[in-house]
Amino acid sequence: MGVQLFISSLTILCLLSAANSQSGVFKDNTFHVSLDQDSNYRLSWTFDPATQIMTFFLQAKTTGWIGFGISPYTGQMPGSDVIIGWVDQSGKAYLQDRFAEGRYLPSIDSQQDYHLISGREVNGTTELTFWRKFNTNDNRDIQLETGTTRLIWSYHRQDPTSETDIPIHQKMGSRSVNLFERLSEADKPKLPDDTQTFDILTPNVTVPNQKTTYWCFGMKMLQLEDKHHIIKVSPVIKKGNEGVVHHMVIFECEADEKNHGYSSECSSKNMPYDLQSCRGGSVLVVWAVGGE
Repeated sequence: MGVQLFISSLTILCLLSAANSQSGVFKDNTFHVSLDQDSNYRLSWTFDPATQIMTFFLQAKTTGWIGFGISPYTGQMPGSDVIIGWVDQSGKAYLQDRFAEGRYLPSIDSQQDYHLISGREVNGTTELTFWRKFNTNDNRDIQLETGTTRLIWSYHRQDPTSETDIPIHQKMGSRSVNLFERLSEADKPKLPDDTQTFDILTPNVTVPNQKTTYWCFGMKMLQLEDKHHIIKVSPVIKKGNEGVVHHMVIFECEADEKNHGYSSECSSKNMPYDLQSCRGGSVLVVWAVGGE
């Protein structure tokens, strides 16, 4: 994992924080995120400002039911606007608009504002595509707005025995996502032809089996003879680890060359002093979940 710098015509410390077939409606303006750290639950979405409609595509590694919802800033279940969907053994897909009043099965909403487009099971994965309006004018739905949205997700390995008898989830979680302030690949500005790239990578790191880890890595910055400008920063995260990395910070400072390549948890008592003090140096780059 690491950061890619795009530089147009020092020693640094990199700090990382870790926490242990689509429908034809999706075209160029599509966005993707893994909602869990193991990439067992993935979300893709697109939106149309003209019609005020957002379309969602869920993929979960289960042949049972899957849940998805929007939480009122807390990332918790109570007060959330949710859906539950599944595909039965005959291939029929189901989608229910529900509202979570507490930490129990959400009640079915009298106004069904999430509309199923398609659903299927393939290679042990359940896929659902559906749409809703930004503002449904339903007080049991949460309006889709700019800024950070707290999404919740869940799933079970089995389908419900009926549309009302739904077993409690076996996996669940939440993630903060920016649904609107993103540029599609087609809309991103073209980089100058003389752009150079420099990868700042933290190699061969095994994330410890603990809730949160801060990892530090010292390395020498690319040496340039004249002034250059950083015009873009892009995360480099090994495929499958997208749900683990939370944020990255790169500091610029002076340090002894013998410490270039030093790698350990940031809290290590063995970290060289000049790298410890580097965390109080100039911040060169910051990236966090939700950034591109």
